[in-house]
Amino acid sequence: MEAFSGAWRLGHWSAVWAVEFEGPADEFLYQDPADPLARPEDDGEVRGSTLTIGLDGSFSQAGECDRPVLTYDEHGIQVSGMAGFGGVVREDNGRGYLLTAATAGRLRLGDGDTRICDSARVVGGRLVRTICVITDECYGDRVVLVYDRS
Repeated sequence: MEAFSGAWRLGHWSAVWAVEFEGPADEFLYQDPADPLARPEDDGEVRGSTLTIGLDGSFSQAGECDRPVLTYDEHGIQVSGMAGFGGVVREDNGRGYLLTAATAGRLRLGDGDTRICDSARVVGGRLVRTICVITDECYGDRVVLVYDRS
């Protein structure tokens, strides 16, 4: 957990939306944060949000972004900006899974219609976070957030 702990400032975001994926849904859902987006639909620098991860694995996300960014809140609803919420990071093979108090395993949300895998890796000294969302088992969104250590 030590590699993840600390305060991380959001510096860049990119995303693809409503991808009709080929192959198993889980292949899309569990994409590795270290794998970059080939052709992002949205892409750019962004500031103002901080992700703080404790040595005990607790995390909190807070702050307003200085430009429009779309992400997902703790209930799986798409929101403009970075929704403030917290939970716990569970580390597995160098990858941290950001989970809420109501979740276990590798999914932040799994309500039947929507599944969200929110995970991160430290790559080159930066925290790279990927929020992969599957809706109705046929469409996927992927948001990549890149943070610098504060």
